[in-house]
Formats: sequence, structure tokens, C-alpha cells
Amino acid sequence: KRVRNTNRQLEDTVTGSLLGRTKNALSVLEKYFPTGEITLSHEDLATILGATRPRVTEVLDQLQKFNKLDLKRRKINLSTLFPREQN
Repeated sequence: KRVRNTNRQLEDTVTGSLLGRTKNALSVLEKYFPTGEITLSHEDLATILGATRPRVTEVLDQLQKFNKLDLKRRKINLSTLFPREQN
């Protein structure tokens, strides 16, 4: 099972679009930041994605333009990309 998961992740990294990879990474990271605000720089996220910082910034700007997230200095607010259930 771990080999299949590793192969799937490797395939996504090699063949997936940066936009898709970014969304997937943010959905995983969101679990570790319970406030919905990820405190990583664009460079840190680029390292995770295996991409360049300028390309990751372009993708994040694109997501912000379509109101999918909110960018601040070293913070990515995911409240609109992954809305939380209201209790």
C-alpha cells in the first residue's frame, strides 16, 4: 500500500499541473494548521512542490484572484478553498 501511495505521489509530481499539485499540497497542509492559515513562505511551498518560487507565486496569485484563498506576508488563508463546517 505504501509503495502504491508513493508511486501515485511521484506520478502526480511528475505529470500533474502545478495548480493541481498546489491545491493537493494545501489540502494536506491544511490539516496541520487548524486555524486555516498556513504560515509558510512561497519559497517553502515551492520546495514542498518541487517547483520554483516564481511559479508557485503565480499559482497562488491566480487562486487569490479567483477568491480561493487570501495571501498575506508568509501566510496563506484557506478559508474559501477549504471552507470549514460551522458548528
